[in-house]
Amino acid sequence: MRGWLAGLSNERSARWLRATVLASAAVALIAGFIVLAYELTAARVPEHRAALERLVRGETGLDLHFEQLGLRWGWYGPEAVFSQVELGEPGRAKVLLRAPELIVGLDAWGILRSGHLQAGRITLVAPDIDLPRAASPQAPGISSFEAATPGTSAVRILARWRGGRIDFEGGTLHLADPDRNAEPIVVSIRRASLYRSEDRWRAQGLVLLPERLGSTARIDLRMRGDLEDPKSVSGSVALEGVRLVFAGWRELFAGSPELAQRLPSAGGGDVSLKAVFSAGRLQQADGSVRAAGVQFADAVTSQQRLVLDRLRGDWRLRRRGASWHGVIDDFEVGGPQSAGALSLAHVEVDSSGSRVQVRATTLPLESLGALAAWLLPDIDLAGVEVAGTAEDVSVDWDAARPVGEQLQASARFEDMALAPASHEFAVTGLRARVSAGDDAWGVQLQAEAARLEMGGTPAHFLSDLHVDADFEASRAGGLWRIATDDLNIEHERARLHLTGAYRAQAQGRAPVIQIRGVLADADVATLQQVFGAEFIERFGAVAARLRSGHINDARLSEIVA
Repeated sequence: MRGWLAGLSNERSARWLRATVLASAAVALIAGFIVLAYELTAARVPEHRAALERLVRGETGLDLHFEQLGLRWGWYGPEAVFSQVELGEPGRAKVLLRAPELIVGLDAWGILRSGHLQAGRITLVAPDIDLPRAASPQAPGISSFEAATPGTSAVRILARWRGGRIDFEGGTLHLADPDRNAEPIVVSIRRASLYRSEDRWRAQGLVLLPERLGSTARIDLRMRGDLEDPKSVSGSVALEGVRLVFAGWRELFAGSPELAQRLPSAGGGDVSLKAVFSAGRLQQADGSVRAAGVQFADAVTSQQRLVLDRLRGDWRLRRRGASWHGVIDDFEVGGPQSAGALSLAHVEVDSSGSRVQVRATTLPLESLGALAAWLLPDIDLAGVEVAGTAEDVSVDWDAARPVGEQLQASARFEDMALAPASHEFAVTGLRARVSAGDDAWGVQLQAEAARLEMGGTPAHFLSDLHVDADFEASRAGGLWRIATDDLNIEHERARLHLTGAYRAQAQGRAPVIQIRGVLADADVATLQQVFGAEFIERFGAVAARLRSGHINDARLSEIVA
């Protein structure tokens, strides 16, 4: 038994010894092949300078000029190092790229098998790249999406590239400014890579943006197809921008007006985007935005701007046949007047070209008012302060409906606060139901405990007001008229019934305001407390002799033009 165990141990030791010897021999053989390949490659480099130039030209599709050529052993094997490199399009004098070094990894095994030089990975060290100017997007038939893609010259350059991988270690990228008289936009490359295998493409990069565009941007593009045929291209793209300056990007895409007009004219923040496209068409997209000071300038009239001081949300967009469905989760939006916390909202948008539907749970009323002023510039809302929340917002616009019935919208307003531009008064604690059409709006206004402040100071106020009113707004000839025949305000010390109308006038003329009313059971002391020094102005010279008592019945009438 003891002898058998000793024999077994010797047999195992022998097997391990044989395996070790064979492994060492294999490693030595591989190392020998590597050294041999390197020596053969090194020996062929000086005598094949022209062949290396043709190799780079064949790989990149560009003419190569350099000052020095050397060989070294790199991480992936032998490398040809070109110094003081210039690359340009064949037959053209303009240099597209300059770099202190261009490193071409040589495929040693391929060289041994074929006897010809074969390139592997290409690395550009600190290149200075001058991207060709994009083609004019004004040409007929070019969409805003196509106009935003690289110009035909850049596409032609990439199409010549045989394939493989190109890495960029640092460098700068010069983009032509839309203003042909301005200096190019210079982008600093931290790291980037470009890969091609037949019709498969991948590009990755992290760049430092110039101050006019923002801080940093990251891109990861994966696609398949012929770059010269946009309808054959499918893939995905992911973009991340940090502290972007929206006005700078709007100027950058000024050559594509359809796209530029959809971008903010001011503001900035962090933006992310992940999009999937097929056959040259966008299929779905996801992203987020965290921005502040956002302004949109392109409305019905350029004199109006949509201002959103705070804008946040995570959004999704999906194509459904010929229509689109969009969702914004945790939507936060606020205008310049908001001081408190923003409400989180869930917004859904459906669009099919001729029909748009929008639904939102909760939105700040000031932002909704800013949007209304932007879309309806013929209503003069300059300086009017609105606060509160809009709930259950629904907007349905359908071009297939008869003219005048295309818009159907509704919403509930809670905790409303209103103050005119003059700040003569402010009302808080209101609620309303709003329905809207193309040229007609209806508002039902109510409150059980509203508060009225006069003269913009809390010293003159009236609380616990009961308000019940119906307003109608209509538009004719492009001019709006807002009227009420039943505005009732009740307090334990006064009752007021008003009728009135607001009529907008042609441009340059002040609106006409007509008010009539009846004041009953009003306590004089309370009125003096509320109106203060304006009591006499509001109720006439006879009010100067009043000290106490009640006003049983007073008729009010005022026309302001």
